[in-house]
Amino acid sequence: MQSSDARARRCLESDHEGDLITKAGRLDLAFTPSGTSGFADLAPQAVQFEVYGHTLLAARLEDIIRSKEAANRPQDRQDVVVMREMLKRK
Repeated sequence: MQSSDARARRCLESDHEGDLITKAGRLDLAFTPSGTSGFADLAPQAVQFEVYGHTLLAARLEDIIRSKEAANRPQDRQDVVVMREMLKRK
């Protein structure tokens, strides 16, 4: 049986993407999101959050929409409708 470190390393090395279901809802993980070239493309405009004393970066809503439109999965198309409405209310 692999250790959790080995599984995490394998996941990172494989450019794995996945969805997690949390108490707060679905969390999409993508190391190189569709329609982007990855971290270097997204980081300059990323939104910063402080979580338990750690600074985290998250792609801005416009970049998430760009990625979801490029992926064009049914769930992404639904998400884009909601996210565009969120942008209108900013």
